Amino acid sequence: LANMTSDDSPLASAREAERTAQDRLEEVEALLAMGEGTPEEAKAAQAEAKKAAQALDKQQAEHRRQEAARRGLTRKLEGAEAQLETLGRAYRQALGRLRHAELAALESELVADFERIAAERLKALAGIHADLEEAEPGSDYGRAAMDIKLPHLHHHAEADSINRHGLTITTGGREE
Repeated sequence: LANMTSDDSPLASAREAERTAQDRLEEVEALLAMGEGTPEEAKAAQAEAKKAAQALDKQQAEHRRQEAARRGLTRKLEGAEAQLETLGRAYRQALGRLRHAELAALESELVADFERIAAERLKALAGIHADLEEAEPGSDYGRAAMDIKLPHLHHHAEADSINRHGLTITTGGREE
């Protein structure tokens, strides 16, 4: 479509050639009427005018054909662009649904993994603390707890609470 520029110069040239041939024919006919021209000149001018008129008809038909093709291609392009926009919206909706589902699953896995791993390690840590406090009377190694700051959760069942307070895990599991 971009290569189909509207070029009226062949049509304009054909119109000009037809006008020139018609003017020449009229001039020869006038000379013939005054007795100054010859029938051969008139016949040649008539043939030239007829040829120019046929060339003009051909150029006009070609011009109409190209204009129709240009309009048709423009409509097809508009239809393709509309279809592309529709497909783009469908793709974005599908991508959103898919990624939200993946995000929900990952958030649940992330919290569960932190709870499991932290509880295991904290129980081991609490055991070591208890042994050290027994071995060193009067010492206090503190409570075995872990505060975890997670990225903002969107789909987890407890997203509001975790986003507001974070995730604190002790030897007994998650602290509310």
